[in-house]
Amino acid sequence: MKDPAVTTVYYDDERNDDFSGVTRPPFEIPADFDYAPRSPLRRALAFLVYRCVMTPFVFFYMKIKFGYRVVRRAKLPEKGQGFFLYANHTLLAGDAFSPTLAVFPKKVRVIVSPDNVALPSTRQFILLCGALPLPTSLAGMRSFLSGLDTYLGQGCCITLYPEAHIWPYCTAIRDFPDDSFRYPVKFGVPTYAATTTFSRRRFLRTPRVTVYLDGPFYPDGENKRQAQKKLRDAVHGAMTERAKYSTWSPIRYEKRTQGEETT
Repeated sequence: MKDPAVTTVYYDDERNDDFSGVTRPPFEIPADFDYAPRSPLRRALAFLVYRCVMTPFVFFYMKIKFGYRVVRRAKLPEKGQGFFLYANHTLLAGDAFSPTLAVFPKKVRVIVSPDNVALPSTRQFILLCGALPLPTSLAGMRSFLSGLDTYLGQGCCITLYPEAHIWPYCTAIRDFPDDSFRYPVKFGVPTYAATTTFSRRRFLRTPRVTVYLDGPFYPDGENKRQAQKKLRDAVHGAMTERAKYSTWSPIRYEKRTQGEETT
């Protein structure tokens, strides 16, 4: 019997379709963008925003809205060891918040699209919360990689969403390329998978969220390209297995055939 609480959404391209419902103006990241400011005042302000404002807010938001919990089936690195975390892209604000709780007390930096910092009114706050916008030019890549190196050296968790586009409450792991896995290969640090799963809650349409951590996975291969692919396959495989723990979602995604319209 069809569940009336479930909406069917049709998609054409699992790599490129986006269902976030959010549109932002394009934004160019300056080539000299400072990804790791060293100003004592800036660092103090970032600490206050991240630890004293955002972390408590994130805890209550995720617990109240999603009944959030984390199953740590993986031992995270010791203090001072930075690492990469790859997660499925299934929540809106929740995807910005989830890693903070998943790897607490480690500090999280999230690699985001430049469009996420397009609005001047929220740009500085988002950056203080740990966003790392991807460079929009080859000239900016050096500063970006230098920033990653700095944060890894500080023991931070660098989070990426390799699916790139948000599919709210999607219970399947979509296909994604191995391009973003060049970062852990370059820096030779461990990689972890964080899989968001969903289950039904009594009286609420918003599902319960449980996140499973798997890893560590390490770069291994005869060359960088092979190492990237092996890491991608290991992470995708772990996430696919954990996604089987999802038992319900208010949205069902189906491949659209000719004549069907997206809901």
